[in-house]
Parts: sequence; structure tokens; C-alpha cells
Amino acid sequence: MSYKYDVFFSYKRNQLTETWHNKLVEQLEFWLNMEIQDRNVSIFYDKESIEIGDEWKSKIGDAIRHSRCIVAILSPDYFKSTWCYAEILSFLKRQEIIEDSTGLVLGARFHDGHSFPEKVKAIQQEDFSDYASVSDSFWDTRKAAEFGDRIKEFARVIAHQIKNAPEFQQDFPIVIPEEKELLSTKITKLV
Repeated sequence: MSYKYDVFFSYKRNQLTETWHNKLVEQLEFWLNMEIQDRNVSIFYDKESIEIGDEWKSKIGDAIRHSRCIVAILSPDYFKSTWCYAEILSFLKRQEIIEDSTGLVLGARFHDGHSFPEKVKAIQQEDFSDYASVSDSFWDTRKAAEFGDRIKEFARVIAHQIKNAPEFQQDFPIVIPEEKELLSTKITKLV
């Protein structure tokens, strides 16, 4: 077996940020294809990659194992979700067990950063918080054009990691945090 996806796009779903995430993925895919010209880049984006009727937990687990790196859009709500946190922890564990493997986790702050778990704070992150918007009209502004330049630069970093990803291993771990881990980060799980 081998990789199916170049990027696992990880984010906390919210109806208010749906357009923002869609546009971000669209632009990342465009710029990644400009950077990696020998093939089309494949992004696992749950909205497009999981079909109605799919067993979503196994689909996400399979996508984590078969993705070269993770792009995580970080916010306080991200760490209230066991599954979002599991996605990033799984790639951090992969980095830990594979020699000479760094940069598999590419984080971008949507909001905050102060309340993130310590192991995530240590990851170099892009700061997209100045461009975080819940307004669909944001994408018609000069600030959105500026954000597009930041996305283009971020895509270069991601492309570098895609090209330097470790060899695929069938047994890449999936790490599901226990409830007490979420509590140890002073975040409570939403029911």
C-alpha cells in the first residue's frame, strides 16, 4: 500500500466557518498543484471525501494513516473535539516514532493559541487569525487578497513537506485521546 492523500485537512466544523474553510482548501489545492507539478495533489477534506453512509470513524482513521502530512486549522473549539485532537496527536506520534521525521504537522491558528495544549503550542504555526472571518463577503475584500498571498506561502511550506514525507508504513498509529487528556488541557468535551 501507499499514501492516498498528500494532505489531511483537519479543522473543527462550524456552520459559520464553512465558507472560510472551503475557500482555504480550494486555494491550498490550487497553490499546491502549482508547487507539485508532476501529479495532482490529493487533499482529504471530510466534506468532500466522506460520502453519506460511510462509516466516518474508519474513513478518518484510514485517511490519517494514508496521508503524508496534516494541515490543522487550530482554535479553542478544535481541542474540545476528541476527533480533531486525535487527528493532530496521530501525526505527532508518527513524527515521534519515525527517525528524521519533522514537520508532518502544519498548524495554522484560526483563533487564540494561548489555550492550546502544550504539545501543540510547540509546533510552528501560521497565524491566520487576522483573516479569520465568519462573513461570506470577506472573500471579496482586499484583506482576502492579502490572505491569498499568505495561503500561497503556506502552500510552499506544505509542498516541501509533501515532497519529504517519510516512506509509507501500514502501521502508522491512530492516537485517540482519553477524556482525562482533554481535561488535562483544561478543556472540557462537548456532549
